[in-house]
Amino acid sequence: MGGVDGGVGDDLYTVMLASNRSSIGQRSNFERLSIEGNGTLELTLDQGFQSIALVGTGLNLALAGFTVGAVTGSDAAETLAVDGDIATISLDAGNDELALGTMRANGLYMGGAGTDLLRFTANAPVTLAGTATGFERVALAGGALTVAGTLGTTGTALTFDDAAQSVTVATGGTLVGAIDLGAGNDGFRLAAGGTLLGTVSGGAGTDTATLELAGDRTLGTDMLRDFEILNSEGNGTLTLTGAQSYEHVNAAANLTVGSGASLMAPVEFGAGDNRFTIAGAFAGSVDGGNGTDTILVSGGSAAAPVAFSSIANVEAFGMTAGYATIAGNASLSNVDMSGGRLVGLAGSTIRAAQIAVRSGATFGSAGSVIGNIAVAGTLSPGASPGTMTVTGNVSLASGSVSLFEITPTIADKLVIDGGLSIASGATLRIVADGAIRPGTSYDLIVASGGISGSYTTIDKTASLFGFVVQRADRIQLLSQFLGDPAFSPQITRSVAYTNAAIQVQPATSTLFAALPSLLTASGASNPLAFAQLTPEAYASATQMGVDQTLSLTDVARGPGFATSDREDVGVFTFAQGIAQWHTLGADRDEGTAKARTSGYGFLGGIGIGNRDWSVGAFAGYLDSRQRIASLGAATSIDGVVAGVHGRYAASNIRIGASIPL
Repeated sequence: MGGVDGGVGDDLYTVMLASNRSSIGQRSNFERLSIEGNGTLELTLDQGFQSIALVGTGLNLALAGFTVGAVTGSDAAETLAVDGDIATISLDAGNDELALGTMRANGLYMGGAGTDLLRFTANAPVTLAGTATGFERVALAGGALTVAGTLGTTGTALTFDDAAQSVTVATGGTLVGAIDLGAGNDGFRLAAGGTLLGTVSGGAGTDTATLELAGDRTLGTDMLRDFEILNSEGNGTLTLTGAQSYEHVNAAANLTVGSGASLMAPVEFGAGDNRFTIAGAFAGSVDGGNGTDTILVSGGSAAAPVAFSSIANVEAFGMTAGYATIAGNASLSNVDMSGGRLVGLAGSTIRAAQIAVRSGATFGSAGSVIGNIAVAGTLSPGASPGTMTVTGNVSLASGSVSLFEITPTIADKLVIDGGLSIASGATLRIVADGAIRPGTSYDLIVASGGISGSYTTIDKTASLFGFVVQRADRIQLLSQFLGDPAFSPQITRSVAYTNAAIQVQPATSTLFAALPSLLTASGASNPLAFAQLTPEAYASATQMGVDQTLSLTDVARGPGFATSDREDVGVFTFAQGIAQWHTLGADRDEGTAKARTSGYGFLGGIGIGNRDWSVGAFAGYLDSRQRIASLGAATSIDGVVAGVHGRYAASNIRIGASIPL
């Protein structure tokens, strides 16, 4: 068969497909090729074309060393597969597919309307140096794409296949639209001179985003989503905005969490001298790596603190404002706080050669601190409340405040394995949350190396009834008992006496263990217990001795101790029983209680004399019982009594004497 010659001019050769074909007829001098109908044409070029038009068909094209200037499509769906590159491809509307076999795509590729697929079939990394727009899907046979030109369309989603792949936006390259890397462990790299106009999502899998810096750069949540690892490289500062969360952040450059932004991730720096600035919120660990690294904090609040789980290999920690906490171990060379509050949580350990808490800053811990602490601002041991242990020395400058919080069950405590120095002008402030159990002793500060100086001002909550005692190695708060207007004068004096006794007790006094017995179940001062401490029971008991003396006197004066009216001198014996009882009445105004006393006894003896005179000796026993029911007090006195007795009577003169032995 002969061929067809287009001759001179702009000639069109049209192929009508009724099914798939693998060749076209012989022809020459045709500048344009049109493929129409149904099916796919397998074509190896034997000449070049200025343009190829596809109308609802497919074309698998082998260039064989020839070139095609442009390929166009129609509103129908077309597929184009080429083993090299074509300068311009515009597939127009329809769900089209473009497959390029080149490893460097320099052309202009337009998917048009519809859902279009751009496929790079080379089993190797591919570079897009040209422009590809209007495509909704990208497939990479080689798993790697470098965008040195432009990829994507503003406001349009562009999804990569689910296989693991890497996408790099090179210097001068631009990635546009809402990019989704799909499932798989994907990587995305944005070079220092690259441009991202849209959002890149890592999709499912463990995905890594790497940002190259040649100066400062800002990364917002509208740029990267669904990445597990964030890397920064180069020089400058990467500033994060919005709420960002990663499984890990590797920062070779400086890193800043902007004001109003947040970062939840463990952060690890490289070998350089890096700076981590936190003006917003942060939660995670920090490892400074090699080099001289610095953390600067000005963000956080009590409700949402900057929360460090741990800090390692960081040389300097500075804080100017905000609120930060440390939950685990923090290894620092020095800490310098000019503002804000830093709190070590229970179980934490903060190591620093020197911690400087300047005026306006607050530092405290409920864990351990290893290093020396110099406070010009506020030292707040515990973490509302708790015990802070310091291995080192603590110095409190003039104007500093030591803040201790106390609850009914626990109090802040500062334990120093070293010395404490307190400058004149320092203040001790004690804040009580609720009523404190009276008679309780709190060790606020214990310093094994001793305490020098003392607080100039002690500021206590008005409701905290107690006083502060400073000893050689500790400072204590001794809570006192509260009185009540309804207490009697005796009970009131007993409360005052007990409070005074507390103040002079040594720290090891056993009195403190007995003080809880003076409280009611609700923790108030027990009037019945304090009444038992008054001398009333003892004062009433002395009356029994008086009663026994009076009884003995009555018996000695009575006829039982005398002879009969005989004139002759002779020996005689005598004996007499004793019984008495009486009540000391209560006095409501004076607060005295009713006391009931009873007694009995027996006396007997031998004497010599007549009616004018007699002498003798006597012996016996006396027993008395007293009970004050309202005080629960009972007293008994019993014992043996003996003595001598004498009488003399002449005219109207009578003399008698009894001398107990």
